[in-house]
Amino acid sequence: MTKNTNDPFAEKAEGLINAIKALVDSKVEDTSCYRMLIDNFCAYQMGARNGKDKLGRWDTNKIRNHCLRSVEAHKAIIKNEKGIHRDHVIPMKFIVEKLLALPTPSTTAIMDTLETHAVFAAITEEEHNMLNIKHRSRMPDGYSIEGDDLCDQPYARYIKVFPDKFKDGFEGNSFFEPTPDKGW
Repeated sequence: MTKNTNDPFAEKAEGLINAIKALVDSKVEDTSCYRMLIDNFCAYQMGARNGKDKLGRWDTNKIRNHCLRSVEAHKAIIKNEKGIHRDHVIPMKFIVEKLLALPTPSTTAIMDTLETHAVFAAITEEEHNMLNIKHRSRMPDGYSIEGDDLCDQPYARYIKVFPDKFKDGFEGNSFFEPTPDKGW
């Protein structure tokens, strides 16, 4: 990780990656050991911070302001309603499996894995419950099968549970609210 002397959080973020690396190097499989570290590193990467000029501490609760939102969650957030869930699009179990499968778990390889697999979405409690009925803590069949339409598709759980919203693929989906910074 390159040190950014203008960023007061860079050293702390590097510490999080080093802690994740220590877990990976020790072959720790317990996902709860990784969750706080990964969530905080992702909050740092997204800029989910508290405080004036975003110089306060990072805040995993603010991740929902920096990730894709379902259309229904977006409406609820605008109305300042409760019941919005920050979902790990790819369950932590799979992220940890990807980290443990790295042939050379360098800090760069860990950050690259987190960039592609530690994806969040803001969804309603109802949407969260629907995802959990069939895919709680696991990805659907096809996610790990080379050549399958769902292979390595981060949003595979959503595509399986809400197929009518993804008729035109991910880029043309009607489940997530398009955002200026995320777009399609």
